[in-house]
Amino acid sequence: MILKARDQVETLHQQIESRSTGTPAELAQRLGVTARTVRSYISLLGKPSSLTLS
Repeated sequence: MILKARDQVETLHQQIESRSTGTPAELAQRLGVTARTVRSYISLLGKPSSLTLS
């Protein structure tokens, strides 16, 4: 489970860096998590909570 979360955070980081996240709902669906989890992962990455995903 920890490795899965690490992989999800890594994927999120890559998508943020390449600016290819889509909407928060789309990103959550691709990662297989909830939008709330996406926000938690963004926080773990040290990104601002006001980060606009698009």
